Amino acid sequence: MDNLTWTSISLTCVEYPQGDGIGYFLAYASLIPLAVLVSYVALVLNNRDLPTICLFTGQLINEGINIVAKRTLKHPRPENPHHLVGSANKYGMPSQHCQSMAFFTAYCFLYLMHQANHKTLFTRLTLTIILISNFLIILYSRVYLLYHYTSQCVVGAIIGSLFAYLWFRLTYDFLAHFFDKIVTWKISRFLGLTTWNMNLTPRTTKSSKKKTK
Repeated sequence: MDNLTWTSISLTCVEYPQGDGIGYFLAYASLIPLAVLVSYVALVLNNRDLPTICLFTGQLINEGINIVAKRTLKHPRPENPHHLVGSANKYGMPSQHCQSMAFFTAYCFLYLMHQANHKTLFTRLTLTIILISNFLIILYSRVYLLYHYTSQCVVGAIIGSLFAYLWFRLTYDFLAHFFDKIVTWKISRFLGLTTWNMNLTPRTTKSSKKKTK
């Protein structure tokens, strides 16, 4: 791709080889994480429900982990003088796009499998296929467009998926048990916070342990 002319899609800095239809498509696909972020903000502002707020919080923490990892590992991106990569994001390990989408994909998958029993199995499987397909497109786009090495995308995917699992377990095995109480707080009523019915794992208390004995 060294002899190709690179151009960027309008209103973004995502570049692709000019005249390359696949690159053009993948450049737009690279904007999916941005669309996800905008959706987060819209849902939080519109619904103000604690489960969505927890998901958004986990996504932000995941982004923070990526920033720390990049500045710690300092692994360079693939050499491509055509890319407008500034000093602020010159490091590529792990891939922020892949880590972000891996978190979103894994968390939504866990939600569909454990919390979306009101939806049909066909619906859940269809949504899962869409989620995984979008993630794989993002991963491929980052390598194809020379923004990352494959290893950087794989590491980002692993970190994002593992953190999604941990955050999902923390949310629904622990935090969700306090949602009904939290929404009664004065500050919560002022902010209009809400919650909804969830399939929660029963919490084991000392009293329950004594009864079982």
